[in-house]
Amino acid sequence: MKTWFILALLTALFASLKDVFSKAALKNSGTCLIAWFWSIGTLPFLLPFLLFIEVPPLNRTFWLALAGGGILHVAATILYIRALRSSDLSLTVPMITFTPLFLLLTSPVMTGEFPAPLTIAGIILIVVGAYLVNIHDFKKGFAAPFRALIREPGPRMMLGVAAIWSITANIDKIGITCTSPVFWLIAIESVVAAAMFPFVRFTTPAAEKILTLDQLKRLLPVGLCAALVLLCQMFAIRDVQVPYVIAIKRSSVLFSVLFGYLLFGEKQIRQRSMAAACMCAGVVVIALFS
Repeated sequence: MKTWFILALLTALFASLKDVFSKAALKNSGTCLIAWFWSIGTLPFLLPFLLFIEVPPLNRTFWLALAGGGILHVAATILYIRALRSSDLSLTVPMITFTPLFLLLTSPVMTGEFPAPLTIAGIILIVVGAYLVNIHDFKKGFAAPFRALIREPGPRMMLGVAAIWSITANIDKIGITCTSPVFWLIAIESVVAAAMFPFVRFTTPAAEKILTLDQLKRLLPVGLCAALVLLCQMFAIRDVQVPYVIAIKRSSVLFSVLFGYLLFGEKQIRQRSMAAACMCAGVVVIALFS
């Protein structure tokens, strides 16, 4: 099995666990605090790598990618956490599978990467699985499952995240090309953490008590999973085209549907499992023919 595929699959698993820990923490923490910890929480795990890597020369392209990526990551992260708060994990997270579809438009423009035809078929299967999440509404009309997504706030916001991430995934590729996977991660997460802190100060009344011991116990697993997601993803996209890695990463919905049922008692597990199976088929197509 190809190394990039293993890394991408680990990215999916850790992404799902990050969602689980984030949704659990939402019971006692604010949206912006958890969004902030997606970045600040990764730094204790990433910064030690500076002892072992060289700081590469930083050109204009790097700084532009860092600025643009930082702004978009802040917007996407806050929107993501708000989506998790608004709806079921197993209903909301599958909408991220639309990212590979958006990447078919953004990657050729931003990085000049064109997925192979059979890989596109796998991406389409993943998107079809997202449609099946609301297949129970099909009796109301062919477009009813999509209308259901629009009505539900969580999936609607997550579609916005998918669109933003189709851009930031390519920006990450540019940043890695200019530097290295680990250095880019440290740079972008530091910028996002700094940019998001004012939001935390503004939305948290007792800002001086943001990081209590109880909060750290809830949020450190979020930071650890976020760091593992980033490390696995960046090393994967170093070796293969961005859409392939992101498509495999979106198989995190398979884990999220399962965790949503087992840990949060979410309903409609049968149809959501059917949707996840379709997405899994798309993952297999990508793994075999990329």
